[in-house]
Amino acid sequence: MLDILVMDPIIHDQVIKEIAPHFSGISKITAEDRVTLSMQNVIESSKTQFINLLNNHELNPIIADVYGTCTAKWGGYFTIKEYKVNLTAVQKSVEYDVLTLWNFLKASFIHASGYFLVMPSEWEFDESFKERTAVQAFASVCNSMTITVNTETNTISSVLMDRINKKPTPYFRYRGVGFLSLFTLTR
Repeated sequence: MLDILVMDPIIHDQVIKEIAPHFSGISKITAEDRVTLSMQNVIESSKTQFINLLNNHELNPIIADVYGTCTAKWGGYFTIKEYKVNLTAVQKSVEYDVLTLWNFLKASFIHASGYFLVMPSEWEFDESFKERTAVQAFASVCNSMTITVNTETNTISSVLMDRINKKPTPYFRYRGVGFLSLFTLTR
């Protein structure tokens, strides 16, 4: 299921034309002055098209970086640690149409919830994080980035960007890894 808050007509039209056709169930939910388009059940041909684009290296490199292996395992229980990313330690990149993508995310997901969350596929928690295409692109446009790490597999389970109107979480330095300038433990 995918719910997108649509606060302006441009975002509404973009969702209807570019995203909704990939779902078999689409509902419009109106509550006071808020309109949410709720989409369910990705169409099989859209899944196949996505996998073909991915396999043929035709996806936007940001999207390919996040979902590149199509083997993410998001179920089950595991212990996590949360880290705030030091954005000044990440080389910024405004390639791959990140500004257009970010403007859409800000006008929909971030406006609705104060943040945007991605669950990357098989990202290791190590120094290579700052070299990832998606990280460099999002670091050029977001105000903050926090990651959660599965401590059992040492993989990044989520990347949360732009916590708006939230008090900063107190943090402690994580001493077990040699890339302290990039991450600080938040919980």
